[in-house]
Amino acid sequence: FWLEVIPPVTVDGQVVSSRAIRGLLIQGRVTEAQRLLGRPYCLVGAVEPGEGRGRHLGFATANLAIPESELLKDGVYAGRVLVRGGFRDAMMNLGRAPTFGGGRHRLEMHLPGWEEPLYGERVAAFFLARLRDEQRFADAAGLRVQLGRDREAAEAVWRAAQALPWPEWALHS
Repeated sequence: FWLEVIPPVTVDGQVVSSRAIRGLLIQGRVTEAQRLLGRPYCLVGAVEPGEGRGRHLGFATANLAIPESELLKDGVYAGRVLVRGGFRDAMMNLGRAPTFGGGRHRLEMHLPGWEEPLYGERVAAFFLARLRDEQRFADAAGLRVQLGRDREAAEAVWRAAQALPWPEWALHS
């Protein structure tokens, strides 16, 4: 048999390895992980019903149950969701919704302008940038104000991401 030793792949002088990528994701550094992966980190799953609180806050969400063992650090992210064959900008919270007493670990995705239910549909959530840690607010009104700020920060990420190529492979995630 033949053995060919291939030199390590590097990006901007950093060796690309699964260990390096996992380390970045555990820290929530999705933008840096994207450079090494060559694409945004992605979670895929079927949408399931939530508690309906997002809709009352003016930020309706589609929800994915995420196992505790998932790599990515909990927090609020700007991203894109592949749904029904197209990409939609999304504000996403990964965690337990501590303002409302916690609960199951899940990914809540707010797709601005999307009104149709997605229950049972398979979607792919691509993480572009981490906006902040998940936090507990004193009340729903405080959370609503912060979500407005998060949306402004996410809009800047979405504008910058317009230049990102979204290759054919992403449509089959």
